[in-house]
Amino acid sequence: MHARNRKQPTRTHGRQLMDAGRPGPGPAVRVLIADGDPAGRRTLRSLLAPVADVEVVGEAADGVEAVDLAGRTLPDVVLMDLDMPQMGGTAAIRRILTAPDMPQAVIAMSADIDDDQLFDVLQAGVSGFLLKDADPAVLAEAIRRTHRGHGLLDPLVTRRVIERLAVLSPLPLSPELRSLTAREDDVLSLLAQGHSNRAIASILKIGEGTVKIHVNHVLAKLNLRSRVQAAIYAIEHGVIVRGRGIAADPGGGEGRPGRGVAVPETGRLSRAVAS
Repeated sequence: MHARNRKQPTRTHGRQLMDAGRPGPGPAVRVLIADGDPAGRRTLRSLLAPVADVEVVGEAADGVEAVDLAGRTLPDVVLMDLDMPQMGGTAAIRRILTAPDMPQAVIAMSADIDDDQLFDVLQAGVSGFLLKDADPAVLAEAIRRTHRGHGLLDPLVTRRVIERLAVLSPLPLSPELRSLTAREDDVLSLLAQGHSNRAIASILKIGEGTVKIHVNHVLAKLNLRSRVQAAIYAIEHGVIVRGRGIAADPGGGEGRPGRGVAVPETGRLSRAVAS
């Protein structure tokens, strides 16, 4: 799709901007915007301007510049348009995520969902995938969650991933999955359903710090890099189906329906990233 024909974010109502601008604790999250369309860069900058805890530290007009600026500005999060000139967005993401001393948090953005492109960037190891008409509040929360080490996918993207993986038979229980404790298995199941650490702690009646330890153990044992990888891994291996009686929190926490859902990358996809 040519850059000038791409749909740009349009939901800029005052209430949404006010919600997106809620200040968060600690220093501002440093963000690099990479979009091949000047109008797209302006729109993203204007959407993020009211957000008190987000600071835009640079803008890249093509994939080559995005990789260069990521290395020079060292942002906390990169917003990467997939339709980039010179070097495509997926190629730029791979360069950034595989280079030493480069940012390790990238949110892919696109005007629409192309299945091949979607799974390519999931394999590349992105922390999130949002459509470019995402609400400002969702965009701001995706940046915050990604900076905290979580991931966030647009609900439509999540549905597409689940639909595509649902037609496949679950992969056999791997030695790595067998190595998980019962509690780690529960955490993985809830994590794959999009729950935050806080929500998981509430459901399992354990401390949030304990959840973080379990998540780190799960990622290490499964040789995965991110929660997004872990979620897809869990879906592909049928972890949610075979889970030990863990049900979704009716309140939903940060992963409740209608908002972006964190999906850690999985099995075949996650292994491609980890290898």
